Amino acid sequence: MWKYVLLTAGLVILTGCHSGKTGNPDVGVYEISAQQEANAAYLSDSALFYYSTLRNKKNAHEFLLKALDKHPDSVYLGIFAVRMFEDGKLPEKDIVSLLRKHPESLILSMLFAEMFWNTGNKELTQELLDTSFSYRLDAPAEGGKARGINEEEADDFQSNLRFYLAFALEEKQYQKADEILKKYSALSPKLNDQTILRMIQYYAQAKKEKKTDFYRQEFQKYVDILKGRLLVPNTFLQQIDQDTIIMLLKEDQMELLELLLTEPLLSNPEDDRAYDNLVSYFAMKSQKGLMLRALEREMKLYHPLRRNRAAARLPLRLSLLIDTDQAALIEPQISRLEQAGRMNDALYSKVAEYYMSKGNFGLARRYVERISDDAMRDLASAMIYQQERNYKKAMRLFMKLERQNPDNAYLKMMVADMALHAGEKEVATQFINEMILKSENNPAFQNFIGYIWAERGINLDRAEKLIAAALKAEPDNYAYLDSMAWVQYQKKDYAKAKEFIFRALEKLDSSVSAGVILDHAGDILHALGETQKAREFWQKAVQSDDPELDMKAIMKKLNPPLREAPEAQNPAAAGDGPKNGSAAPETPAPSQNGNKE
Repeated sequence: MWKYVLLTAGLVILTGCHSGKTGNPDVGVYEISAQQEANAAYLSDSALFYYSTLRNKKNAHEFLLKALDKHPDSVYLGIFAVRMFEDGKLPEKDIVSLLRKHPESLILSMLFAEMFWNTGNKELTQELLDTSFSYRLDAPAEGGKARGINEEEADDFQSNLRFYLAFALEEKQYQKADEILKKYSALSPKLNDQTILRMIQYYAQAKKEKKTDFYRQEFQKYVDILKGRLLVPNTFLQQIDQDTIIMLLKEDQMELLELLLTEPLLSNPEDDRAYDNLVSYFAMKSQKGLMLRALEREMKLYHPLRRNRAAARLPLRLSLLIDTDQAALIEPQISRLEQAGRMNDALYSKVAEYYMSKGNFGLARRYVERISDDAMRDLASAMIYQQERNYKKAMRLFMKLERQNPDNAYLKMMVADMALHAGEKEVATQFINEMILKSENNPAFQNFIGYIWAERGINLDRAEKLIAAALKAEPDNYAYLDSMAWVQYQKKDYAKAKEFIFRALEKLDSSVSAGVILDHAGDILHALGETQKAREFWQKAVQSDDPELDMKAIMKKLNPPLREAPEAQNPAAAGDGPKNGSAAPETPAPSQNGNKE
């Protein structure tokens, strides 16, 4: 009953508002009182009524222009004018005429400048912005001082200024933007933090393009200003976009970036957007556990109007649960995502990879089967077969994928690697020879072939040259450094091998299983007679849970008594061809996570 009363009352009010009309409602001319004419909200509602309810587009158009002429700073009327324009019911010439008549309207210039820019009309966008800024920053034609910006319109003006700087950056209009900023600075206005941040973005790009001291100095000036501002709480910078984060990372402005991403928590610790910043902050520092905690807090605080964003964060939550090994929470989160229709192939693949790392191949297969993309599903299946040491099946799937992607270097290497493990020498030789032909400008091929030869103690001089070429292209690649260490080990130049293996460990990515490289380090140190240190590295290799390791071989090394270290020989004596004499310690086959990448 109460809904009916409200509906009836609304209709009576809406009808009463238009009781002053004369003539037929579809074609008539509308009259409003002076009191109604002074009310911008009433005019906006009236225009909407004529436009949407009476379907009288012509009179709605005329009425709206008249209303805007009287109230050019009405947000209500401005937004509705944009809607009518986008619907094609408000001619461009009429709105341009109105905008030229009212250069003082910051609302209209902002709304339509943005709309014209989005529709590709750059010339009209430039004209509207220039006219709007000139009205306040330039002296009037009749003489006198510039009108300036009063306190009431300061925020609206700065919104327009931020938009203008974004437009100037996109269109490379540095000279015009510089002139406006110079005039604006002469008025000594107080800039809010959002505007200062946009100026930092502007000067960062300008100094990159123009490479002048002026832009470098202005960039640093506003960086220092914003740092000072962020030492106390502010209400402007509640959420920092990814482009800004990337820009400040590139500029090495870590102090400012940390302040921007953490300060909103001081201003409003109950605002979900502050925790969104914190998620970005911990992502920047690769602190995934803290990133997960910030995300959990963010999702609890979401404003009702941003519930869709909360749902959009669910995939990130699953990814973080996997990365932080929250085993008990992973399955419920997958169910939640599937019910919400937000699981995708990339997430299924990541879940499968997680269960592979845990040795739960049955569960891994269950999620691989849910991957819709054929190639992604085959790749994940091949990886499962590889982990299960079913090398023939893995080889066949990698070959299938390689035929579909003949230029993919990774797939060629995986076919050769699986073929070697499976004892399919002809297949391995075919792919290795193909890689040799294409290895000249391919560091990955150079390293792979060199390491394969080093593993087998053959073609060591050629292997050294190939890996040296790979290192010239990527001198800090830990896998290439490990390969060179292993070549030197096979050539019995243990001192040089030690130098390269420790450089490899220094450059090692923390996310990579380091078991094979740690095992290599143990073998090299043992060869140098450093038996206790060798033991420590072998123990670390065992603790790494690297699936590529031959655990039986390592446990044999750890069981006392240790075998005697092989004698070092003159490196010049080691060349191409199989090694005879002192055998090198047995080592595992090439690791996907180590040398071959």
